[in-house]
Amino acid sequence: MDRQEVAQLVDALDHPDSGFQRDIMDQLLAEGSSILDALVANLHTAPPRARNCVVRVLGELGDPDAILPLMRFVFDRKGSIADGDARGLAMKALVDIADETLPATKMFQFLLDVYQDDDPFVRGYALALLGRFGDRRALPLVQEALVDEADFVAERARDAVKSLEQKIAVGPEADVDDEELLRSIRGKQGGERKYYLNELRSRDNAFELSERLVAEGGRGVIAGLEFMLECEDSRARGVARRHAMSTDKVDELAICLRILNQFMHADASNDELAIIRGALYHADSFVRLAALEGAGRSGDATLIERAVDATRDADMDRRHAAARGLSYGLSPAYRKVLPDLMQAFELANARRLAVVTDDTVRIEAFIVRAIRRIVEEGGFGTTQAQEVALSALEGAIAHMPLVVTALELLDLTTPAEGYPADRRWDEELSRNLVELLHHHDDEIRDRVLSLLIRGAPTTRSMVDGLERIMFDHGADIAGKVVPLLETVGDERAKKLLTDLTDEKDDGVRLAAAAALKRLRNSDEVIDAEFETAQYARGGPAMQTSDEPREVVAAEFEDDEF
Repeated sequence: MDRQEVAQLVDALDHPDSGFQRDIMDQLLAEGSSILDALVANLHTAPPRARNCVVRVLGELGDPDAILPLMRFVFDRKGSIADGDARGLAMKALVDIADETLPATKMFQFLLDVYQDDDPFVRGYALALLGRFGDRRALPLVQEALVDEADFVAERARDAVKSLEQKIAVGPEADVDDEELLRSIRGKQGGERKYYLNELRSRDNAFELSERLVAEGGRGVIAGLEFMLECEDSRARGVARRHAMSTDKVDELAICLRILNQFMHADASNDELAIIRGALYHADSFVRLAALEGAGRSGDATLIERAVDATRDADMDRRHAAARGLSYGLSPAYRKVLPDLMQAFELANARRLAVVTDDTVRIEAFIVRAIRRIVEEGGFGTTQAQEVALSALEGAIAHMPLVVTALELLDLTTPAEGYPADRRWDEELSRNLVELLHHHDDEIRDRVLSLLIRGAPTTRSMVDGLERIMFDHGADIAGKVVPLLETVGDERAKKLLTDLTDEKDDGVRLAAAAALKRLRNSDEVIDAEFETAQYARGGPAMQTSDEPREVVAAEFEDDEF
């Protein structure tokens, strides 16, 4: 069959009937590897439906000479919606053709370039091949894919990890020394470079090697700085400070500022303050944002005021950077900015209630945490801080950053012994806290119960929330739910306490009974209707006349219950 005949059959594959397609494919397969070059020539020119069939034919032929064309097709057609199916089929064809006799180096670079492809089938089959060849460089890469959101990918990652661990355990060592590792980081590209970066992170001397990458300059600087950003070693701060003072490259300066931000907590040195001040006016927006966060973290009064002003900026990215920095860099020493932060909170709260996004939630949460850093327990401003915390909880039940920070602020500013009835929080705002009784997190609900006991006014809505918690075996019923029901003390609360006296748990049952007893005894005068003769010693047991029964007020001591 000549090339023209092959092309005609390929064109015929652009047919909706799968049975017809199968017949054409069988004709092509009958020709064997002799038509391989002609099929490859049609791989990029055939219509999408026909192209899928050509890829399947190449896979079924099983000729190793098809491996390189299939690899090129997958790589070149990356991002093509029309070729989505064909790329996945090409990867499956590679799985079918490639075997362990193929040198890993022929395919390894290709697999490193596609194992994180957007297409889950490309990713999955790439992982399958990485596991097949037993190259130890692939192990950290397939381990990352164990948590892939696509089940198809995660399943093949699990198989690849098992295969690699078995082969590496018996295979030759392939460790590289430090010098070769640094050369590879500077010289490699794509996925293979990522392998060497993973190898760097795994070493005991990773910090020292990263410091060399930064100090020696060239293509390894960014890699070294990125490691500094990830590590928790405080020495990274000095490396970033020195490099920021000497570099004129925008991307390097931006990373240096982020590293400084990672370790600054209101203790910026003179050199660091100079770096931040200069970067606030930099032409690059990423550098300016990193500097703005640094201003909030710096501990410098002038820079902090600059960051506080930015929390009310029209630009969301600036608000976010400034609020984040202040949430780490403030302390009671900067109480004078509290009024401005309160105003920033009102704006952030209104924006979040109007449009809920990850950014609006985080900005508000950062500002709440910044206020918490300023306000001291029992100090001036606690009432305003409590109002901030309760306002922040409005509509926040699904937003953990906001819930956690608001509860922390409320806990800090509320006395452990609680408030008397005349000093408890505003009833309207307290409803936001009561809503959290429906939160899915046990720890959050437990903290809410404690805060309700300490500061919230008793309301009907609270009883509704408490009734729901009564069915939660994980809640502290005896220690927190029962005291709150007793505090409410209305008829519905008493009914719920009565229900709890039937609980199997001795602690709950006894706590509920004791609460009911105290509630009954708290009524000093109880109206009681009864026959006077019934209580007359030695008198008739029942009054038989038609005269009205006497109604009396009787006082009872505790022991009469």
